[in-house]
Amino acid sequence: KNKGEFIHTKSLEHDGYSLTRVGWVIQRLYLDELPQLFCVLKGDISLVGPRPVNTAVYENHIRTGSLTKTALKAGLTGPYQARKGELGAGQERLDQEYLDMYGRVSVWKIMICDLKILFRTLLAMIKAKGY
Repeated sequence: KNKGEFIHTKSLEHDGYSLTRVGWVIQRLYLDELPQLFCVLKGDISLVGPRPVNTAVYENHIRTGSLTKTALKAGLTGPYQARKGELGAGQERLDQEYLDMYGRVSVWKIMICDLKILFRTLLAMIKAKGY
């Protein structure tokens, strides 16, 4: 019983014992993200946007006045997920670049950028780069 506390599971994902072979394949192909499509359809998150953060991190952003992560809805995919595994592809930096770009370019450039992110994410799924 976690009483509303955030449970850290990343260490369990990488300990080598937690995933079955089927689970490993599902994770590599990003199929474990499919349930989030319901959140997209409900309008809770967008298809493309900054990476979602857990409640504790979100509340810390609010407390410290770092509202850039809260300016846009989180996305099912985003710049980090599309470039996962590339050298220098840090989540915070890529999300911040996306947020900065969002505020200074036209809607058409944002749409083109989002389409590129969707395409790169699809390629990552095909190449089974999820982890």
